[in-house]
Amino acid sequence: MRLKSKNIYKNLSQKYLYILVICFTLLVTFSISNIYYNSLAGADNFKYINNILYIFGSSEEPYDNQGILYFFLISIFIKIRTENFSYLNDPTFITEDPNAMFISENILLANIFIFTFGLIGFYFLMKKLAFNQNKSLMIILIFCYFPSFYYLRFNMN
Repeated sequence: MRLKSKNIYKNLSQKYLYILVICFTLLVTFSISNIYYNSLAGADNFKYINNILYIFGSSEEPYDNQGILYFFLISIFIKIRTENFSYLNDPTFITEDPNAMFISENILLANIFIFTFGLIGFYFLMKKLAFNQNKSLMIILIFCYFPSFYYLRFNMN
């Protein structure tokens, strides 16, 4: 009986250690990307900013109707942060300027939110497919370091 409880304790501690490392990884990679990467410096992002401006009513038509839900999510983050930090009357924070770091921060924040939501969904998929819990968390941790996922989290779209 004692051996069984020790094994359960070991599995629980491994689970929480994986979750802690995943959260720490997401926090560190978000912080580093926020400091060193401008999301508006991507390939076509100067075009896609019109979709965000369209949602705010500053543009008459969107650049592209595909993916408008994604830009709506980004605009929700922008709206929440502008109201909470009193940026509402300052037009320099919502602009087409490629150096507008406020919009870049919100793009990265929305991307990490979507990525985390996807990781949680993938975890539940693996749980439904009867994967071992520790293996599932290890796979998610590997996803956090996979280069293609970095690109997805950094770039708009």
